[in-house]
Amino acid sequence: MTSIFDESLPKRGGIDSWGDFVWKRPSEIYGEGNFTLYDHIDPGDIKQGKCGDCYFLSCLSSLAENPERIQDIFVNDFVNKAGCYAINFYICGEKHVVVVDDRLPYDAAKDRWGFSRSSTGNEIWVCILEKAWAKVYGSYQRIEGGMCDEALHPLTGCPTKNFIHDEWKNKDRLW
Repeated sequence: MTSIFDESLPKRGGIDSWGDFVWKRPSEIYGEGNFTLYDHIDPGDIKQGKCGDCYFLSCLSSLAENPERIQDIFVNDFVNKAGCYAINFYICGEKHVVVVDDRLPYDAAKDRWGFSRSSTGNEIWVCILEKAWAKVYGSYQRIEGGMCDEALHPLTGCPTKNFIHDEWKNKDRLW
């Protein structure tokens, strides 16, 4: 389970329940040929699971305003029988391809993916991107908590800056 947990970190909150997850492929859940990588990418497609990575998921939602931005992150843009997906991330300013398989944490008690998922249809793009993000950091536990600028740059390669709204006296000037 090392790709879910980092044994060097304390398990806080509901993280202990993650140990009950099993690994499943989309074909085991939806049936062979009954799912897509993406069909109609939409900002409202994203449903957060038990992982506290809303900062990452909100970046995906922002990018999904223009579906081609999500499509550009994928090297291969189709479901393949091997279940391998290559993802473009910009790490330390350089483009890297991160490869993940489609074995995903499944919460059998709730009969759904353990972490993020598409809220409509049988699309797996959200699950696959989240798994690739967890791989970059070493585990799903390590991607809990963060700021949007930490995720937006690796997803786009564009420079980002974080502003703390409370530090701005003139909010109109900020916008």
